[in-house]
Amino acid sequence: TKQPTILVVIPYGFNDRLTMFPEFILSRMLARNGWRVLGVARIEKGEISESAVAGVHIHKYHSFLSGVWRVIALILREKPGVIHVHMLRNNRIGVVAGMLAKFLRIPLVFSEAGLLHDHYLVDDRDDPLEKPIMYEGIPKHFSLRAWRSYFIHWALMHADTVVFYSKHNVPIAQKLGIKNVRYIPLMTDELRWETTGIPGNIAERLPEESY
Repeated sequence: TKQPTILVVIPYGFNDRLTMFPEFILSRMLARNGWRVLGVARIEKGEISESAVAGVHIHKYHSFLSGVWRVIALILREKPGVIHVHMLRNNRIGVVAGMLAKFLRIPLVFSEAGLLHDHYLVDDRDDPLEKPIMYEGIPKHFSLRAWRSYFIHWALMHADTVVFYSKHNVPIAQKLGIKNVRYIPLMTDELRWETTGIPGNIAERLPEESY
């Protein structure tokens, strides 16, 4: 049986500072359960372009154009069975990956921590319920006035499955017209996991009981 492959596209992370981010936990769990996991994120200071951590094959990019090229190359070469995009509101590479997924008919999953952090829906991200939610912030049809919002949220509106970590996002998403919405609570990975490929980094800083 061919090993299933998933491409996970996030704006940042896959490093020792963000080990408990849900996208990293999910990637490690999938790798432990027989999946080939490809992770894509923007490179940060001190990181290397490619590494393997806890079974996750991590690819980092320096700029938007290099990120687009990296995603296209991975999709064409690895032929993932699923593409999972996290945090679309600040993930332009995820937008591209989502469009490619729909064009190539690859199942697309989208995950978001909170719609109320989306500045197209609320005026104040620190106090989002101070004013009514702007439900017209994610347009269902293209218009010149809303082209940026449309581009950013295209994958969200067309994903095969949209997963929220907070149940309070579900009615908001449904009112926006987002389809195939699911609520899955945040997970915690308590199992010990091994790290390779980043010497002097993650492997040394994780506590003995691990995450």
